[in-house]
Amino acid sequence: MDSFTKHITNTHTSRWRPKLKRSEHYIYKLQIVESAKFYKAAGGVGSKIYEYLKWKKEMNGSKLIPLPNGYFYKTWEISRQRICEAVDKLGAAKLIKFKKRTGKSTLVRLLLDVRKVDIPDE
Repeated sequence: MDSFTKHITNTHTSRWRPKLKRSEHYIYKLQIVESAKFYKAAGGVGSKIYEYLKWKKEMNGSKLIPLPNGYFYKTWEISRQRICEAVDKLGAAKLIKFKKRTGKSTLVRLLLDVRKVDIPDE
């Protein structure tokens, strides 16, 4: 049975746009030298941590940021054990400053600055 009221109440007049893909939700620039340092120190998990920290730093400024286990698992399927190992390696390489808390997410701060990165002359 077709209802005539559904055609009357449909007054949406704006232009239709397709939904954005997850990769198009935000735009930011990653520094290749910084990203390479994170990858070298902690592998692929380190580079994903760098992407997340850089994104959060652009939005919230430079402060301690929690690394949510659920977000990392849902987005990139990275478990909390791999995050913990990568944070320890990145802390040893002095790329991040972190504060571990029992029963809560690890708080992390990005220490790298583009102006402080030394690019060797070849």
